[in-house]
Amino acid sequence: MTNIFKAYSFMDLLKEYNYVPKTDLLETTYTQDINELIDTVSTFVKESTEDYDFIELLGDKGYQSMNDNWVKTHSNDNQSSIEAVS
Repeated sequence: MTNIFKAYSFMDLLKEYNYVPKTDLLETTYTQDINELIDTVSTFVKESTEDYDFIELLGDKGYQSMNDNWVKTHSNDNQSSIEAVS
């Protein structure tokens, strides 16, 4: 027995009395086909590439830093200014 509180449309009524054939749920649309194609291509590109660092790229091209013993300092490091004021 169907729910009596359900709001029926005319198509629902026709479907209930089997005047409308059931649709094939496996049917795809053009947008689904395009999305699957895009997903396939993007998966292929992601698998064939890897994350590459700019410094690694420079090293592969033969550019090396002049001094490998340099110490990193942050541009917003104010420690030297604080020491001078103190």
